[in-house]
This record gives sequence, structure tokens and C-alpha cells, in this order.
Amino acid sequence: ADPRAKKQLAEELDIKAALLTPVTINDQPYGAITVFRSHEEFDEIDEQLITQFSQSVQMAIINMQLVSDMRSERERAEVTLHSIGDAVITTNVNGEIEYMNHVAESLTAWSFREAKSKTVQDVFRIEDIDTGEAIHDVVMSCLDDGIIINKSAISLVSKNGNKKDIESSISPILNTSGQAEGVVIVFHDETQRRHLESTIKHQAAHDPLTDLLNRDAFDTELSDHVYDAINNDKTHVLCYLDLDRFKLINDTAGHGAGDQCLIQITSLIQSHIRGDDILGRLGGDEFGLILKSCSQQSALKVTNSIVNAISNMQFKWEGCDYKLGVSIGMNPLNSSSQNAAEEIRKADLACYTAKDQGRNQVYIYEKQDSELIRRQKETHWATRITEAIENNRLCLYAQPIVSLKYKKPLNSHVEVLVRLIDEDNQVVPPDAFIPAAERYNLMPLIDRKVIFETFSFINQYSVQDTNDTHFSINLSGNTLTDKDIISDIKNMVSEFDINTRSVCFEITETAAIQNLTQAKKLIKELKAIGFKFALDDFGSGLSSFQYLKNLSIDYLKIDGSFVADMVNNTIDHAMVAAINEVGHVMGIETIAEYVENDQIIKKLKEINVDYGQGYGIAQPEPIEQILPLNDDKGSPSLKVVHNKPGRT
Repeated sequence: ADPRAKKQLAEELDIKAALLTPVTINDQPYGAITVFRSHEEFDEIDEQLITQFSQSVQMAIINMQLVSDMRSERERAEVTLHSIGDAVITTNVNGEIEYMNHVAESLTAWSFREAKSKTVQDVFRIEDIDTGEAIHDVVMSCLDDGIIINKSAISLVSKNGNKKDIESSISPILNTSGQAEGVVIVFHDETQRRHLESTIKHQAAHDPLTDLLNRDAFDTELSDHVYDAINNDKTHVLCYLDLDRFKLINDTAGHGAGDQCLIQITSLIQSHIRGDDILGRLGGDEFGLILKSCSQQSALKVTNSIVNAISNMQFKWEGCDYKLGVSIGMNPLNSSSQNAAEEIRKADLACYTAKDQGRNQVYIYEKQDSELIRRQKETHWATRITEAIENNRLCLYAQPIVSLKYKKPLNSHVEVLVRLIDEDNQVVPPDAFIPAAERYNLMPLIDRKVIFETFSFINQYSVQDTNDTHFSINLSGNTLTDKDIISDIKNMVSEFDINTRSVCFEITETAAIQNLTQAKKLIKELKAIGFKFALDDFGSGLSSFQYLKNLSIDYLKIDGSFVADMVNNTIDHAMVAAINEVGHVMGIETIAEYVENDQIIKKLKEINVDYGQGYGIAQPEPIEQILPLNDDKGSPSLKVVHNKPGRT
């Protein structure tokens, strides 16, 4: 600015003296105070007064800033407390509420206006989440001890009685002397998380369809009860339940029907047991049951009532009625029990025996039971069969199937059979190991081995075959349900380049009915590339003719139980004649099994049966003896362990 202008302004205002004092805040220039006079100069006292005034102004400004900062901080705290998801409550030294945020209001069902000045105990109650017992004096303990108290696995009970699972932290508010002037209570609502955890835990332990314990959870319960029986002299009863004829519902009515049936069965079983008994679903149609603190006699009454209830049940689906049954193996748990795996094996073995002895009954495991001992031996066969497959100790046998109408070479049609060579180089016939293979689901392995070796043999034999030889190969029920069997057979056809029209696959009537959907699919796809099919043991089922029209087959093999006694039994003779007649009406050729003598052959010819097979025609022999290869050097000398006439 122009100094002359300042001088002019001073003259106009009659200013003779001026005193300027700076104002600083935190050692930084903030402003200045200027005092003017129209008479004498400022003395030392004036300067001191002005300096003191400047300092007062400085303090006033600092205080105003502090008040502003505190107001801002308070506002931020208020916003934060209202924005966070946790409930916050503060109290005074007497435990009386001085502040609540809106989450605390919602959680306790109290408004801050209503709760203010009330003690915490008057506003809400804290309980142990497991026992439901009230937890008292937490706030006062925090005030008295001056320490932070954290609590988990607790519930808060609100004014309206609602419970919320929470975690809490109670911290003292300390003054400058370190004395508690109140507390800050923070609650975190854990209800949703714990519910989710509980749901996940439940799902991990339960079958999603029936909501029963799954196999793992049931095994855990079984381990606990076996331990209890051994160490606390308790008696529980383990039951293994396997539904009869359930697979037929799945195959004919679909999996939706099967699922609904299992739900109804579950409800039915639960209606016959106590609330604290343990029921689990162990597999597709298998259940485990632990009858707690139950005698064998009482358990037998319960299980028999379950058998009767299920056998009397009619499952209705889309206008059709289905009958079921259940086989139950019962195994008492007591101080002599071993471990969970062994005890459920015993119950399973008893269940298998119940099923094998006619189904729809209860069988009790007893250590010295001769039938169970025989079944236990079958379990050892499972290992021996696996080792035989791995070490190439399965061999092919063959039995001729001869025409009863035309003169054809004996070896122009054969059924391929399997024998196991044991560790002592002895030949073991199928009735010794096939039941165990079926029980332990080893048949798909055996069937694949037989198909592979047969196709390999056909590949070699076809070079010299002058009889257009046909080979029949058995497929088990377990193999029918193997999802890869069709593709595996097609791959083996390509590998060995065989004439598929020379091969007929045999499926038993029972296996076909129990696996109807899979059987129809397999027959359709393999017939499309040239294979033929025979329905074995026909007439053994309850509804043979009803299902026959659903299967596109080439041969009917009449059940040998009718053929064997048809000479002396008019009913058996009539059955054979009826099956033969139905087969011919449907354009299907017939094969009689168990043809043991010339009298049977004569009767079969009289009723026009097409083919015969049995010991009266030819016994099974190694395939190389029935169909010798030009370069065959002969089979090794093998001792036959045992054979039953009429059996293949």
C-alpha cells in the first residue's frame, strides 16, 4: 500500500500511536490485535495489558476449537454407534443405562427413552445357551474388578421374551484415577451364523431325502453305544434292515416313486420305535437301527412289528400298488462286543441270512450259528476271488446246448462257464464262490474277465470254426446295473474283431425283473450291433409272463427245477409245456435246462422244445476240450473240488 495514503488516513482519524500484538495458535500465526491512540505514546503497562488481552483471545480461540472438535467427535461417535451392526449400551457406576444405540433397542425390544436410568437387569436377561441358566451380575463384576469380560455361547432374552444368540464384550469406563465410572456393553447377534452352522452340521450328518442319520453319523453313534455296552454293562440291540422288492419300484416307476417310498418307509419304522432310539439310512434301501437299553426279547418284538407293518404296507404310485418287505439282521450289543465295524458286519451278515432264507423276516446273530459260520466263510471268498482275478486264475469251461429237432454237431452251441483255480491248483466250481461274488459286488469283475477271455478265444477259434459255433455268456444282475458295461463290451468287440452274431448273453429272469430298465437298455443297445439274448431260469419268478413282453429276447431257458422232474410230475410237465408254447407264440426259441436223462429228452421232443442242456447230454469241460484249438497243447491237469449234477 502507498505510505502516503496511510499517513493521510492517520491524519484524518487523528491517530498518533499504534500497538500491534500477534496472535498465535500452536506456535503458528493466527492473526493480530492492533490498538490505536489519538494522544501520547503507549507505555510499558499498556504493552503488558495488550499482551495479556492477546493471550486471552488466543485461549478463547483454542477453547472454541476444542468445543468444535468435541462436538464433531461426538457426532461421529453417534453416527458410528448408530451405523455399526452391533448393539452398544453404556451405563453409569450404578449399572444404570445412559446410552443405547438403535441395534440395542431392537435387540432388547426397549427404546432408549424407556430404558434410560434403568439397570441392565431390568432391561434384559442373559442365559447360558446350552443350559438356559441365567447369568447374573456381569456388569457389576466388570465395575468392581475393572476388567473386560467377554462372553460367548449365551442368549439375550428381550422384553417380549424373544431369544437371540449373542457374543458380548463388557468393558469398564475408567476415569483419570483408574476408577470405573461405568461400562460399555457390546452385543454381536450370532443367531443367523449359529443357525447356519447348525444347518450345515445337520446336513453333514443326515440323509437329505429321509432326514435320518447318514452312514458316517450312524457309525459314530454305533461306536459310542458299543463303548457304552462294553464299559458300562449296558445292553443295546443293533439292527440292519434291507428292503425287499424296492429295486422293482425304482426300475418300473422311476426314482421319484422310489424316493417317496423311502420317505413313507422311514415314517413307518419311526412309528414303531422310541424317540431316543437311533435310526439311520446306510445306503439306497438299507437302514441301521440301534434300540437303546433294550433286551433281545423286546427288540425281537419291535423288529417283528416292523416286518409286519412293511409287509402289510401298500405303496401306491400313479394308480399302481406295490408290495414290499424287509429283512432284518439283529445283533445284541453287550460286554462281549468288539468294535463298531465288527458289530455292524455281524448285523449285516444276519440280515443277509434272513434275506437268503426267504426274506421278510428277522434273523438274530449268534456266534456259534452254523448258518452264520457258513456265511462268514463267504466273506473270506471275497478276498480269494479278487486275488484270483488279479493273478489270472479264472478259467473258461463250456457245456454244449444241443438241438432237439435237428442233427447238429455237439459243439455247435455252448454255454461258457467260469471256474476258479485255487491256490493248490484245484478247480473250484461256481456254486462255491459265486454267492460271495454276488454278495460283495464282484460279479462285474468276473463277468468282464469271462467276456474278455471268451472274445479272445472266439478270435482264435473263428479261423478254424466250420460249425458257425454260438457262444452263450452269463451276465449277473450286478453287471446289468454297471454303467460302463455296454461301452466296455463294445470296446472288446473292437479289440478282438469278433462276429457279434455268434454271441448270446444270458440274463436270469430274476435279475432282469429286478433291473428292468437297465436290462431293456442293455438288450436294445447290444442287439443293435448283432448280439443275441436269452432269459435264463425262466418260470422261477412270480410274474414271468407279465414281464416277458417287455424284453426283446431270442431264447427262453426254461427253469431246470421244472425240467428235472417233468417225467414224473404232471404240474412240472405242464409248466414246461406252457413256457415253451408262450415262447413259440412270441417267436422265441426255447432251451430246457437240467436235462439229466433220455426220458426227459423224449418228453421235451414231444412238446417241441427247441434245445436241451444238462448232464444227460454233456457235462461242462474246459473250453479247449469242447472246442480244441489247432495249436492247443492241452490243458493242465486240474483236480475238481466238487460238482453237483445238473448244475453248471
